[in-house]
Amino acid sequence: MYYEFSEPTALDALAAGGIDAVVSEAISNTEAAAAYRGGGVLAVSALDEAIEWGGWTLRAGDAALLACLNAKIDYLTDNQRIGFPEWHEDNQVFVERALAWTP
Repeated sequence: MYYEFSEPTALDALAAGGIDAVVSEAISNTEAAAAYRGGGVLAVSALDEAIEWGGWTLRAGDAALLACLNAKIDYLTDNQRIGFPEWHEDNQVFVERALAWTP
């Protein structure tokens, strides 16, 4: 049976055995599994190795804003050394980096 992913419908169906799996991106799946009815009921069982990119839409040609955003993202992620696994372990990691930033 197929469900369009929406919480709690798909998660309830999964927990009840009505479906075998829910496919979504890693962050949503991991957070949903941890939060569902207090945690411990569902688990993320497979992750693909592909990088999940996010992004913004900017006005074409706004090189200064693009450079500014990229520089801040590079700082917050410690040049891509801090990502979802680190944030999941400590959800204050990006806040702490932001507070430590000096212009």
